[in-house]
Amino acid sequence: MNGDLLEEIFSAVKAKMENQGAYDRTAYEEFVEEAILDFRREGLITDDDESEAIKDKLMLRWQEAQNFFVKE
Repeated sequence: MNGDLLEEIFSAVKAKMENQGAYDRTAYEEFVEEAILDFRREGLITDDDESEAIKDKLMLRWQEAQNFFVKE
């Protein structure tokens, strides 16, 4: 999986956070899982991609997502 795709998923997660008005870590994790499923449904993530590894990488960016909304 390339970094651009990871950035697209991360952007989708931030959009979900903003749309739902939910900014805590629990909501972030839920939105990460939803976004991964959305991308899989759209064929952007295949079975060859490691969904758990993608989730792990995105969960490491929780603080970055939180800081994004604190600045606004």
